[in-house]
Amino acid sequence: MLGQFFCFARSRKIVLVDPTCGLSSQGPSGFTGATLTLDQQRILFRRWTTGPAVHPHEALLGMLALLHGASSREVKMLQSDDLDLQVRTARLGDRPHPGSPWTQRHGQCWNAAWLTAKPSGPKIPT
Repeated sequence: MLGQFFCFARSRKIVLVDPTCGLSSQGPSGFTGATLTLDQQRILFRRWTTGPAVHPHEALLGMLALLHGASSREVKMLQSDDLDLQVRTARLGDRPHPGSPWTQRHGQCWNAAWLTAKPSGPKIPT
């Protein structure tokens, strides 16, 4: 960010020297940690959807992270105002609103998959 500012300032001749020209960025800003294998994800999904001993909070947080990629920050910032019990939706951070065309299309696909699922739970891709 600082480099962009000084590049802009130098191109407009606001400053004579760019003090950031020898600096490089720290690295990628995206997620760089380890991820779960598909088999591990399936085991967790089954545990959270069918496990009788699983606490509901664990299941909710796990499903938000596994299915929706919710970050720990989004989960921490989740408030009761973000939940719409009538249409069974939750707003996570600055993501698209449930009324947007993308989420409606995605929701229709999810509902179709849920309805065609076996009685033991939704289909899990293999």
